[in-house]
Amino acid sequence: MRRVLRSIADFLLYSHLFVACCAVCISLLTSLLYTGQFEITEAHRFIFTSTIGLYCIHRLVGLHKVHNHLGENRFKIIKPFHWLLVGFILISLPFSGYIYFQFDAILQKLLILPAILSIAYVIPIWGNMRLRDISYIKLFIIALVWSFITVIIPVWESPILQNTQLVYLICLERFLFILAITLPFDIRDINVDKILKVKTLPMHFGIARAKYISYVCLVLAAITILIISNYLPINPGLIIGYFIGMIITLLLIRGVHEERSDYYFSGWMDGTMIIIFLLTWAGSYLPLSFH
Repeated sequence: MRRVLRSIADFLLYSHLFVACCAVCISLLTSLLYTGQFEITEAHRFIFTSTIGLYCIHRLVGLHKVHNHLGENRFKIIKPFHWLLVGFILISLPFSGYIYFQFDAILQKLLILPAILSIAYVIPIWGNMRLRDISYIKLFIIALVWSFITVIIPVWESPILQNTQLVYLICLERFLFILAITLPFDIRDINVDKILKVKTLPMHFGIARAKYISYVCLVLAAITILIISNYLPINPGLIIGYFIGMIITLLLIRGVHEERSDYYFSGWMDGTMIIIFLLTWAGSYLPLSFH
């Protein structure tokens, strides 16, 4: 039974179905927090399929770049999924491309820059170098792209977009949260980044200080939510659920170290996006109001 469960977990993690579900959940969180309601739309299907496609490409390129240093690590586990990743790419990217051309023309143009950054992050553009291989910036590219995709697309048809200052604040909140949960992956990847000769914040500051940076990002994200609540009538129950999710996220970051299994990072750390969405959703049922 344990072996079956592990095979299922491997499939969900290394096919990137799980991280795609996380992306959808954090996008739904945007709608829930800032519009008070949510539903699965073509926008979420686009986020789901494009996330799978890009992450599968990223993993295949990663396998190629470190194949001489596989050893007994997650790349050894991922290698048997090679053809599965190819299959998901062939299915997901055409589907996300079809949805893309159903979007408003302005939104299509706005998505060009995140798409270029995402492609340049996973595919070598300059010789054998990806954006991911440039020291210190990979963390910020991920946070920037994720904050744009999981905020702008879900609220595209909402009146919120008419308030530019509010949109900036919402994107800032998401940027800080994604930054906080992505930084631990740099702790996980220390050995791989050494092979690739990529410098990261955990290398520069040390693991303990890097985790403190994540804590600060979470606190600032929580403060940003409180500031946003002055502009939007956010249900107090939603904020309580969000804060509980933040506390759980902080505790999970505290437990990070480089010897943790990939299940901890790709499972629990990515899973904080699902956790915070579910807790915020649960908070919407609390009998609280502004009156």
